[in-house]
Amino acid sequence: MRWGRAIVVIVSVVFVIACGDGAKTNRVVAHGPVFVVSDSTFAINIPDTIALGTVRDGEVVVREFRLRNDSDVPMVILGLDANCGCIEVDYDRHPIAPGEVCAMELTYHVDGLFAGWQQKSVYIATSLAPQKFRMVVTSFVKL
Repeated sequence: MRWGRAIVVIVSVVFVIACGDGAKTNRVVAHGPVFVVSDSTFAINIPDTIALGTVRDGEVVVREFRLRNDSDVPMVILGLDANCGCIEVDYDRHPIAPGEVCAMELTYHVDGLFAGWQQKSVYIATSLAPQKFRMVVTSFVKL
């Protein structure tokens, strides 16, 4: 009987650990715009914006968007930097031929440290120009 209780306790502990603390993470996925990248994009240096709208603490908001190469040469995404650890961007790492589109997925982990209007920046380095293409991500966080 003693071993039976020990096994039940061990199985219960493993179950609780595997299931986490029961906190529910909401994942919201939305399709987004196509951003055109060309030589003139870097010349005017005006950022494009992804508006996520109202988000809630604990949500994981995913926005799909695409970059279209409007230059005359293949474009390679050399790297991405975000000004916040709550933003991640995933993308296909292959060169983008002129006129083609690269699908990208932006993930925003809403941590709820600050309520209200939020603005984050994502900087995309490409082979088209030495300066980075800036994308602004906006949201209104409700706790």
